[in-house]
Amino acid sequence: MKNIALSFLVIASFISCTNKPGKSSSLATDTTDSLPVYEIPTLDSSYISTFIFEHPELMDQEIQISEFYKKRNYNCAWFNSFGLTEQAGKVVNLVTDYMESGIVDTTVLLHDIVPLYDTVSAIDFVPSGNDSLVMLADIMFTSQFFVFSNKAWKGIKEDKLRKLEWYLPVNKSTQIDYLNSILSSPPADIAGSEPVYKQYLKLKQKLKNYSQIQKNGGWEAIPDFVNELKFGDSASVLTAVKKRMKTTGDFEGNENDAVFDSTFLAEVLAVRDRYGLTSKPVIDKELIQELNVPVENRIRQILLNLERWKWMPADPGTDFIAVNIPEFMLHVFEGNKMIKSMKVIVGKAATQTVIFSGDLTYVVMSPYWVIPASIIAKETLPAIKKNHAYLSNHNMEVVTNTNPPKVIAAGSINWSNYRGYDFPYTIRQKPGPSNSLGYVKFLFPNSYSIYLHDTPGRNLFEKEDRTLSHGCIRVAEPAWLANYLLRNDSTWNEQNINKAMHSGKEQYVSLKKKVPVYITYFTTWVDHNGKLNFRNDIYGHDKKLAQELFR
Repeated sequence: MKNIALSFLVIASFISCTNKPGKSSSLATDTTDSLPVYEIPTLDSSYISTFIFEHPELMDQEIQISEFYKKRNYNCAWFNSFGLTEQAGKVVNLVTDYMESGIVDTTVLLHDIVPLYDTVSAIDFVPSGNDSLVMLADIMFTSQFFVFSNKAWKGIKEDKLRKLEWYLPVNKSTQIDYLNSILSSPPADIAGSEPVYKQYLKLKQKLKNYSQIQKNGGWEAIPDFVNELKFGDSASVLTAVKKRMKTTGDFEGNENDAVFDSTFLAEVLAVRDRYGLTSKPVIDKELIQELNVPVENRIRQILLNLERWKWMPADPGTDFIAVNIPEFMLHVFEGNKMIKSMKVIVGKAATQTVIFSGDLTYVVMSPYWVIPASIIAKETLPAIKKNHAYLSNHNMEVVTNTNPPKVIAAGSINWSNYRGYDFPYTIRQKPGPSNSLGYVKFLFPNSYSIYLHDTPGRNLFEKEDRTLSHGCIRVAEPAWLANYLLRNDSTWNEQNINKAMHSGKEQYVSLKKKVPVYITYFTTWVDHNGKLNFRNDIYGHDKKLAQELFR
C-alpha cells in the first residue's frame, strides 16, 4: 500500500497549508438547511484505471470498482453536496472490527483507510478545493468495501471449494447491489444486514461472546473423576462442572452447591444436547471431554463454520430440506421456518455422504434396492461365492441391464468367472421388510447416487455416532416424510401411502412441486432456541479447511 500512503500524505500536506472555513459536522444530516453546500467532483474510467495501475494489490477488485462507478455515472459514492456521508463511517467501523466477521486475514484492512477517514471526516475538512483528496478517499472507501466484503461474505474462492469437497451452490448475492442499497438507505449499522444466510449472523454473535470469554481468561479444565454423576449425587467436582457451565450460560444457579438436583439435571440434559450427546441424565466422560475443549479451539471451530456459512446461498428458498451430516439430523423448512427435525444415518468415513444439493422429485413406495457396482464387487460377489444361497437368503435377484430388466436365474451364472466390476448384470433386493431401503425412498436425481430412504435397522438411530451407511441417508421417520411431501396431492392420504409402502410392488410417485434438498456439513451452528451447538469433525473437513484458512 506504499502508493496509497504516498498519495494520501502529499494531498494531506497540501490541505494542511490551506486556509479552510469552519463547517458543521458531516454527521448532522437532520440540519442540512444550515449546512454549507459543496461542489463534489466526479471520477471517470481513466482515473479508476490509473488508480488500479498504481495499486496492483487491488487488482482483484478492479471489475467490481469499475462496474460500481459506471452504474452511478462515476459520481462519488461517499460524498454528497453536504460532505462526507455517514455511511462511510459505518463501513470503516465494520471493517476495523473484521475479527467479529470471522476474518483472520489482517490484510483485509487497507493500511491507510483509518487515517484517511479521520482526515476527511474532521469537522474542519472542506471538500471544495480538495478534489484530489475527495476522489482518492471515495475510491479508497469503495475499494475497502469490496476487499472486506469479498472476505466477509464470499470467503474462499469458488474454484477452491471443489478441493474441499463442497459441491453446494455458492452465495451469488452481489456486493455491488448491496453497496448501492447501503448508500441509498438512511444511515444505519451495517452489521446485521449483510447479504448472507441468516445463520451466519447468528454465529457471528456467538463468536463475539466466545471472544469475550477468551479475553476474560477462558475456563478451567474440569478434573477427571471415575464414576458417572447422576441425579441426587453429591461430589466436590460438581462445583467445577457448574462453574464451567456458568461461563457459557448453561447454568444459572449457585456454582458452589455440590448437589446434582432436579434443576441442574434439566441444565445437564440441555448442554448434552448442545454437543450432540445422548439424553442420558448423567455427567459422564463424554460430556466432560466436550466441556474441557479450550475456548481457543471453540473459537477456531466457529471461524471455520462462519467461513462455510458464507458459501451458502443467502436465500435458499422458503420450502426446503436440509441434512447436516455432522449433526446426523434432517430438518424440514416451510415458509422459512423449521417445522420438523428427524435423526438420520450418514455415510461411513470410507463411504462419505457428499456435500451437494438437488431437487427431490420422486417418492418411491416399496422400492427395490439396486445394489451399486462397488458393493457388488467388494461385498456381494465374495459373499455369493462363499454361499450360493446368499441371494435367496437376502431376498435378492439378478436382472439384466435392460429396460425393463429381465430376471436371470442365479443358477445359470458361473460366479467364479467374475471378480467384481466385470459382472455383466445387476443385483437387486426385492421389496419387503428385509429390504435395505425399507419401505420407501426419496429421490433427488444426482451423479453421486445418493438419496434418502427408510431402513429396517431402526435401533441404529439411538447411536450417537451414526456414520454407518454406504453414502445414502437413512431417515428415522420415513412415513412422516412421505406424507408431508405428498400432502398437496389429493390422490394420496395417510392410509393409501401406508398401503403402498407395504404392498411389495415398487411404485414411483412424482411430486407436483420439486423440493430443494441441501446436504451440508456444519460442526457449529445456532439452533432455533438460540443455543450454540458443536459437533465432531467426522469426515475431517474442518481439518482440511483449517489448512486453507489459517496458513
